[in-house]
Amino acid sequence: MASQGPEISGGNGEITGGSSAVSNDDGVLPQDAIYEILLRVPARPLCRFRAVCQSWHSLLTDPQFAAIHAARHCGEPPLFAVCVADGTHGEIRILDTSGRTVKRVNTAPASPCRMLPHLDLVLLRVDTIRGSVKPRSLTVVDPATGSISFLPSKDKHAQHSFVFGRAVSSTGGHGEYKVLSFDACAYPNEPCKILTIDGSRGTWRAAPWPPARIKLFWNGTWVVSNGIVYHLVDYVSCQIAIFDLEAEQWRPYLVEWPERVPNIIEISLAEVNERVVAVTTAVLTMDIWMLMGSGWLKQCRLDISSIQRYHGQSTVVTPLSVMKDVRVALWAYDPYNISTGSLWTYDRTNETCTHVVTIHNCRVGVGVYTGNLLR
Repeated sequence: MASQGPEISGGNGEITGGSSAVSNDDGVLPQDAIYEILLRVPARPLCRFRAVCQSWHSLLTDPQFAAIHAARHCGEPPLFAVCVADGTHGEIRILDTSGRTVKRVNTAPASPCRMLPHLDLVLLRVDTIRGSVKPRSLTVVDPATGSISFLPSKDKHAQHSFVFGRAVSSTGGHGEYKVLSFDACAYPNEPCKILTIDGSRGTWRAAPWPPARIKLFWNGTWVVSNGIVYHLVDYVSCQIAIFDLEAEQWRPYLVEWPERVPNIIEISLAEVNERVVAVTTAVLTMDIWMLMGSGWLKQCRLDISSIQRYHGQSTVVTPLSVMKDVRVALWAYDPYNISTGSLWTYDRTNETCTHVVTIHNCRVGVGVYTGNLLR
């Protein structure tokens, strides 16, 4: 069955969108053939192809084409969002699995000091805007369009930490993006706050406090997967609190950590292929456990000795994605030098790590980007 293709208007073969048609254009390929060829081209060069001519620009900016292209390329290797900032300038880079920059998005006028990517949007925490200091100012960036939205200020809550994710509606579809904030200093007098990102500035509203006091707020202590926030309570009990972004309620129970092993360097939470995983990093190795229902299933043990030699023995390693060729994409950084991070791949067939690229002046919060760059 042929794909939905463009219509050809008049005798000049111009693409106008709509259903498939064939044009005789004196030696030029029929437009429906061009349409099918362009559908097979990756998004990165297609963005440049918009400058070829007006008809190609019309096609490659058409939402219908973008949706069909995304469906056709849903099995492509993942992309990763990384934030780079030097104190005066900031940008979001979208990287492919070979470490090449697919797209750069300027975050001006803000120079971010922290980024929280989730699916197709990125939340930036900004301390400096046009030379002024604004503690914990928040912006949301859409890397596909480059649009930047400023969220309501929480200057008086300078110690707040934030969780960013998209809810899942009761019908199973995509819900709204939300920001959940914590203030460890206010416990137990002030509840959490939550904000819905709906295109307007909105207002922060009260959210219930979790069933246990959460003491950890930095990178790797929480993750959002399928509309649910999983937040590590502390490093002593190693229990996990669960928050439903759609219902805006905490589950009344805590999930236990899968296993404690000797010589632990770091424990963390991550999302891998839309699943929550618990990561235990020890000397030379990293264990990955996947949450299946109410229990944990051990997935694999990775030899990360080469990464630890590169960054140091205290390296924080986060799994990002398991690719079709069973390689695991990993992000690594030295917690004492978080401005430098590197992308690695681990080949489970021969148990070797390969360094892909090192990014300087980066900000902790690297994640898989699932947005449509043609949108």
